Amino acid sequence: MKPSEEMINQEINRLIEIAPKVRQFSLFGDDNRAAIEAEIVVLQKRMNEDQIYRKWEDENNYEHNRYLIDTALGAAWWLDGDPDYEAPSKGWEGLIVDA
Repeated sequence: MKPSEEMINQEINRLIEIAPKVRQFSLFGDDNRAAIEAEIVVLQKRMNEDQIYRKWEDENNYEHNRYLIDTALGAAWWLDGDPDYEAPSKGWEGLIVDA
C-alpha cells in the first residue's frame, strides 16, 4: 500500500529531525547523513528509480555513491508501496547517537 501524502510528509519531517542525531559515518566510511539527505530529496520530489540514477550514478565508477543510491532507492520503493520496504526513518533508529 502506498503511503498517503500525510505519511510522506511525516516521514520527511522525521528524517529531518533524526539526521543530525545519526552517526555521521558508518563503520565502512559511508556518509549516513548524506544518505538521509538523499532520502529526503527522494521523498520531497517523489523521485523514481530512473531519476535517482540520473542524479547520483557515476557511470564511470559503479561504486561511487552506491551507498547513497541504495538508500535512495529504498525510499523510492517505500513511496511506491513495496511491502518489503519500511519507512526510511526506521532503518536509522539504531544509529541515533544523540536522542
